[in-house]
Amino acid sequence: GLQTTAPMTIVYKRDAKTGWQEHVLVAKSAAEGRGMGVFALKGFSGPRGPDGCVEGDEIGAYGGEILASAPSEREAVRRAQAYVRQGRQSLLAMRIPGRKGWHVVDGEQEPVPPFLHRVNDPRGTRFTPRCTVSECGLFRAARDIPPLDWERPLREQADSELTFEYGDEYWAILDALGTAGMPLAVDTDAGGSESGGEAEGGVDRHDEEGERDGE
Repeated sequence: GLQTTAPMTIVYKRDAKTGWQEHVLVAKSAAEGRGMGVFALKGFSGPRGPDGCVEGDEIGAYGGEILASAPSEREAVRRAQAYVRQGRQSLLAMRIPGRKGWHVVDGEQEPVPPFLHRVNDPRGTRFTPRCTVSECGLFRAARDIPPLDWERPLREQADSELTFEYGDEYWAILDALGTAGMPLAVDTDAGGSESGGEAEGGVDRHDEEGERDGE
């Protein structure tokens, strides 16, 4: 089997023809030294057609608490950096349909299925990103992603784990965080409020419209 004792969350998605289907699994990352990760439970196809003119399969949209808003992407990134200095890591500067400007979204706060704030950057591994992320936070397959095999250990299934590039600027800030040049900011208002984190345990089942019964 998967050979893991870490908490796992199964996310389901409703198909118009076949009903509820397993979509992704949140579990211990296959990459050594990482925390949780997100694995495909169905196959996702990458760009196809002549010159990749057909986009990769849609996986889901990033969601969470809106910490700050800004008129431009550059300003939203600047505000996100201020939150990173407070130790927050699950941030995305993005547009939100129906709202003006750009927004800093913290996926760790008020997390929503399919929990894409758990998707890791492949930095430091031999793998390339398997997902692209639009300015509206929509994740698509950047290449073919095979479904996870329940009969094999998670650590052997990196090909099924979703990944995307956080960007060099993110890592530069994180690497410098806590040094004399970039001290950790504590109890600093960066333009939004903070709230508690989420708790995980056991095997949970969720759908993209709300929670289902757990085990």
